[in-house]
Amino acid sequence: MRYLRKYDFFKEVLNISTTDKPDEKLAKQSANDVEADLKEYNSKKPQIDQLYNSTKNNLEIEQQLKTILPEEENKNQFLVDYLRICRIQNEIETANSDRVLAQANKSTLTGEKDLKELTDKISNFDKILAEKSKEMKDLMTSHKNKMIEVGNELKKDTQEIQSKK
Repeated sequence: MRYLRKYDFFKEVLNISTTDKPDEKLAKQSANDVEADLKEYNSKKPQIDQLYNSTKNNLEIEQQLKTILPEEENKNQFLVDYLRICRIQNEIETANSDRVLAQANKSTLTGEKDLKELTDKISNFDKILAEKSKEMKDLMTSHKNKMIEVGNELKKDTQEIQSKK
């Protein structure tokens, strides 16, 4: 403990006092909101992962998501971004399983027309998989960078606010 110069950095929330200037109040409130969103993200992310890993039924996923994330006016943007990533990952898995199924059916077909249709269907799945994989990679990178950036900004803002005391 003797190495800690200021314990205030580790407090749960920044206290807003009546003597704070309006811009300082706004900065503290904003920092508190971001910190609350990050805590909510960290607590609900494992639940979302477990939901998407436990079931592949889209209707069931949507119903359970309503219990995890109730309808709010101001949604947690971190969770919204993560849900988008999870949905795309689910679409990739669905398209991949459909592609594998179509590939397995390819050997059972004898008609040239049916074989051509199935080959077109498989190439369409390949195209979808490539597009979705690229989109998911981009979203994962931007989400990870955003989380790091927001964490660093929150730490910096908290230190600035605490140093003004």
